[in-house]
Amino acid sequence: MKKILVILLVLAVATGVFAQGQWSIGGGVEIGARIDLDTGGAGPANVTTHSSGYQYPYSYYTSTHGYTSIGYTNGPMSANLVFDTGKANALSGDNAGNGFDRGLKGGITGKGDNYEFAAEAKLLGQNVNNTTGGLLSTNVATDDVKRLWGWYEMVNGMVHLEVAIKGRGGASWWESDTTGSYMGGASGSSGIAGTQDRGLFKAGKTFTAIDGENFILGNLTIGGLEIGLVAPSLFFSNQITGNRDGELAQLDTAQSPNKVFLIGPSASNPGVLRLMVFGAKFAMSPLEIAVQAKMQDYGVYMGGKAFFGPITTGLSFMGEFPDGGTRKMQAGLSVDFNGGSFGGGVKGWLYNQNKNKSGGTGAETIIGVEPSFFINAIPAYMSFVLNAGFYFDSLTNNTTKEALEVYWGVQPEIYWNFLGTGAARGYHSLNTGMIFRYRVFKGKGAQGGTITGGGSADKVDGTNALDLCFKFGL
Repeated sequence: MKKILVILLVLAVATGVFAQGQWSIGGGVEIGARIDLDTGGAGPANVTTHSSGYQYPYSYYTSTHGYTSIGYTNGPMSANLVFDTGKANALSGDNAGNGFDRGLKGGITGKGDNYEFAAEAKLLGQNVNNTTGGLLSTNVATDDVKRLWGWYEMVNGMVHLEVAIKGRGGASWWESDTTGSYMGGASGSSGIAGTQDRGLFKAGKTFTAIDGENFILGNLTIGGLEIGLVAPSLFFSNQITGNRDGELAQLDTAQSPNKVFLIGPSASNPGVLRLMVFGAKFAMSPLEIAVQAKMQDYGVYMGGKAFFGPITTGLSFMGEFPDGGTRKMQAGLSVDFNGGSFGGGVKGWLYNQNKNKSGGTGAETIIGVEPSFFINAIPAYMSFVLNAGFYFDSLTNNTTKEALEVYWGVQPEIYWNFLGTGAARGYHSLNTGMIFRYRVFKGKGAQGGTITGGGSADKVDGTNALDLCFKFGL
């Protein structure tokens, strides 16, 4: 009898506690198809189609899937459980096995006036190789922890301290115009000591871009001036971070599965401190200026923007100048106009590296020009977006100068909002609707990887494909 009373008392207390908060339920479905019109000359009868989410052909995430979420919020704390149907794609090659895994995921977040933290993990589900995984399984993988980070601000927000084993997504520090950046490829990997190329029609990332990385960061803000530093992999643990982080390729993990060098014995094995990035940014209307310095490979980034009403101009430079290996640098200029219901712009950049793609001793120079345009054709429902790119590649292999090669790409898109709540422009701004995309890219194998970005489904010798995506969300 006493046990029953205790159980009833616990249930009553739990009911009272949870009744003080707020429950929520959500969900969504994304169904799409990619129609590959490039048959290699085999004729229309050989056109193929397969399931594909909007992001999936040219990135590593968001395949065709559906999900249901349940959330609970009480004051500054919130928790959620998400069941995701996961990967449902049939791509091959580099894209095979990527995208969200099937299963149950959970997370907690806390947010106050001067702090925020989050933890997110795969709890139980099916991996892409059809094994059972997750923290609640007996087959725990290093990538089952998806997010684990927190930040705290002191002195009225002047001092910002952030630590992460799996950092938040979409953040960056001491950054302005990125037309001159060649990092942050199609997979969205971080710029923190990463090396990926930027990808077709994608904005570049700098040395401090954050998306799932392991780091400690400090930033001091005085008026319009910010100054700070970030050190990657200080909290490295192979049991959690594994080798997923871009910077870990430069660290010697063979000495122990849970240790990396702090300083590092050589430039080729640099350690954590040699991978630090220092940065500063100053903003005073109508200008902003940002700089970054990476110790490893003597990396430098400089960028700035000027704002004149609906017109924004940008200028930036990025380079890495190691004592040995590949030297890279890129300079870019951008002009954008946003009139609300319509706009456009143009980006131009010059890229140079002192080794060709096959690892020889030659040099390569690429000039890129990327115009863009958008219009809300039906303001409540439909927008039209057009991106294009023209690239001029000059390659010198050892002492032999090869012929100039010209590549180009065009990508028109239509976004239709089924709910009539305003024309969307971009995947994340559309909750319930349809996206139609036609993508043409004509290139050649010598430089297709750098222009299209690592992990993209773009073929180095050309792409001709239609993408149709339907999104439904609560």
